[in-house]
Amino acid sequence: MYEITREQSEKKLLKLAQTDPLTGLANRVRLTDVFERENRRSLRQGTPLTVMILDLDHFKSVNDRFGHGMGDKALQHVSRILQKSLRRTDLAARLGGEEFVLLLTETSEKQAKAAAKKIRETIESSPLMHSGETIRLTVSGGIAEYGAHGDSLQALIRQADKCLYHAKQTGRNQIIHIEDAPDTSPACS
Repeated sequence: MYEITREQSEKKLLKLAQTDPLTGLANRVRLTDVFERENRRSLRQGTPLTVMILDLDHFKSVNDRFGHGMGDKALQHVSRILQKSLRRTDLAARLGGEEFVLLLTETSEKQAKAAAKKIRETIESSPLMHSGETIRLTVSGGIAEYGAHGDSLQALIRQADKCLYHAKQTGRNQIIHIEDAPDTSPACS
């Protein structure tokens, strides 16, 4: 009996250590663990692996106008959309603030672009209500594929982040991958 209780307690502690407490999504620790496992599998099986970074547009104005409690609700709302939009084999993680990372297994950059469009449109068409007022949310993002754009989680996040900033600089509410960037900016810089 003691052994079962101890094992259950260890599992709970491990889950807490790998979960963002506000959104229930994976945190950086779990993202890193899952990436390493999926990366090895991707290499073994020759399947693609893609990272997508999403950042809520103008999130500071939500906090400023409606309060941090409503900002938290917005993050939870987006987290639920992400969880519903992904396959069981994919992973959504919160990096911090209003930034999320999606790890898309067996997904090429082209396939990730289609998934990104669906996610972006779902977030845009799913406003929050607060005291009779509509709070519209949008996201900007970037996509990077393992191999073509980097060979580590950090390299992929860095590349996707460059594309994210390009998306923010060119109008927001869009998710960019390298081929979407202008010819003069092949690295989304």
